Amino acid sequence: MSGNPRRVYCFEDDPCTLEKLHRVIDENEAVAARYFDAPGALAAAQRTAPADVAILGGETAEALALVAEIHAASPQTLCLVLSGPVELDALLAAVGGAVFRLTPQPADADDLRGALAEALAALALRDLQRAAGGDLAASGHTRTPVMLLDSALRVIYANDEAADLMQDGATFALDTDETLIAADPAQAPAFRAFLRLAVVSRGRGAPRAFRLSRGPGRAPVSLCAAGAGEGLKLLIADPERKGGPSPASIGAALNIGEPEARVVHGLALGMDIGQAAGAAGLSVAAARAHMRTAFDKTGAARPADLVRLALLAGA
Repeated sequence: MSGNPRRVYCFEDDPCTLEKLHRVIDENEAVAARYFDAPGALAAAQRTAPADVAILGGETAEALALVAEIHAASPQTLCLVLSGPVELDALLAAVGGAVFRLTPQPADADDLRGALAEALAALALRDLQRAAGGDLAASGHTRTPVMLLDSALRVIYANDEAADLMQDGATFALDTDETLIAADPAQAPAFRAFLRLAVVSRGRGAPRAFRLSRGPGRAPVSLCAAGAGEGLKLLIADPERKGGPSPASIGAALNIGEPEARVVHGLALGMDIGQAAGAAGLSVAAARAHMRTAFDKTGAARPADLVRLALLAGA
């Protein structure tokens, strides 16, 4: 596995549930767990080295008090509370949003495994959100499709525009292991290689761009992959959608003139230089000259770099 394991603290006084917890947690290489036989010992550890995830059993009053202590020491810790079915409503009313997940007892191993997986996915999303330059609310409002992938290439966030692309079935698909692939089998190997290379090289050099075709009668999409924590942020330009980067926004963001911006806009929509020239009302020679000017003004070295910058301008 890559990166440091997640710190997980556990308190459970029921031997049967504790045995299940050991089995579920010990099989997961992404976590490093400590088990406590008293709530006070867990609270003391939380004050000195906060957990990423706390799994809490015992009596409801005990769990509630422990949640409060955990959040006082570190509000970022995700609390998974194991509650008896009769206690569930009272627990929900008492702690509200302080508990990430409630798992009624008796919980089987699959319940515990699923709760832990949800918590680890939430932590990964939070890390990517921070590394991606902040608030994903901005991605929710932009009309540029945006996805976040973890280091295994699983989608852990997609704004509404990106979700639409996932649902149309012609652009992206999910493999049997839930990783992102190209819907077109002929494009799948090259797209997977692009994503893997982007993961390996994240944080070193410029983000990478890729043109993904979608079959007869469909315009290709252009993608920019930039490092975000241990995963990737994907920005997507789809010429079939309204919105996204406009020539005006590209020109303003990159500080290039109107003709250069129109050429770069065409490239960002998946056009080759001839098509971009036609869309901009220019000869191919003039479009190439404007592209070279855009290279000089932006420091880009190739058309893919201009695509990347255009997509970032639209995000």
